[in-house]
Amino acid sequence: MTKLPTLSSSEAINLAWKNKFNLSGRARRSEFWWNILQLGVVFTLCSIAAFIVLVIIRFFKGHEVEERIDVYLWLALELLALISVAVYSYPLLVRRLHDVGKSGRWAVIQTLFGWTLPLWLFFCYVLGELVTEIGRFPFAGDEIQNFWDCVFAFLFYVSPFCAIIGIVSTIYLCVLCVRDSQKEENQYGPSPKYVEE
Repeated sequence: MTKLPTLSSSEAINLAWKNKFNLSGRARRSEFWWNILQLGVVFTLCSIAAFIVLVIIRFFKGHEVEERIDVYLWLALELLALISVAVYSYPLLVRRLHDVGKSGRWAVIQTLFGWTLPLWLFFCYVLGELVTEIGRFPFAGDEIQNFWDCVFAFLFYVSPFCAIIGIVSTIYLCVLCVRDSQKEENQYGPSPKYVEE
C-alpha cells in the first residue's frame, strides 16, 4: 500500500465542494478538517456581520425598533447560517465516517441531537415568548397562554437531555473523525488515502 500525500487546504476545500451533496464514498481526514475549519471561520464572520448590521439598524432607528426585536432578527440570521453550514457539512461527515468504516447514521444522531434539536427547541421557546408576550397579541387568551406554558415547560425539561446526548455524540464522532483511514477497501468504497502498488 502506498500512502498519498496529505491534501492542501485548497485541494481539500475543492474536493469537498465537488462532493457537497454526495453521501456515498469516503473522505480523508484532511478533507474533513480543512472544511470544518473553513466552515467555522465563515460562520463566525457571518455572525459578526449580522451583529454589525443589527447594531447599525438599532443606531439609526433608535427607539423606533421594538424592544428585543433586534435580538429575534439576530437569532433568525444565526439559524439561517447554521442551516447553511449543516447542508454543506452533513454529507462531508457521512463520507468521513465511511472512511473509518462506520455507518453514516451516526451523522444523523449528531445533526439531530448535536445542535439542531437544542437550537430548534430554544428558537421555538423564544418565538413562543414573543407570541405570548402580554399585550402583543390580544387574541392570545388564557387557553392559548396555558397551552404555551405547557409547551415551554416541556422544552425546558427536554432541552438538557438533548444537549447531553449531543455532547456525548460530538465527542464520539470527533474521536472517529481523528482516526486514520482504513487502508483497505471497505463497503463504502476504495480508500482515498492508500492505493495499491
